[in-house]
Amino acid sequence: MEAKVEQAANEITKLDLGWRRLAPVVWRYGLSVLLVALSTAATFPVQDFGVRTSLFFPAILLATWFAGTGPGLLAVLLSILSINFFSMGCTTPASELPAGKCGCNRAGR
Repeated sequence: MEAKVEQAANEITKLDLGWRRLAPVVWRYGLSVLLVALSTAATFPVQDFGVRTSLFFPAILLATWFAGTGPGLLAVLLSILSINFFSMGCTTPASELPAGKCGCNRAGR
């Protein structure tokens, strides 16, 4: 009977160790997503003053410093996507747009 109890305790310990290994990974990658989201939100109010990309550099640096290389690379990828979606102007010249079209219809452009 004692052997079964000990075996069950070992199984519970193994499951607990698996969750402990997974939790820091989720927190590290979550930190990089959070930092890029904060940088995106902070960019909107100052975008009219010409600040478009400089607020993403600290997010990338902090994500890499505190979370590691993988989350840092994720922060780079998310920053690029955020800059392209929210901050970049239209690439289609006004002369090539059909009559009555005003260009991009995305938010923030």
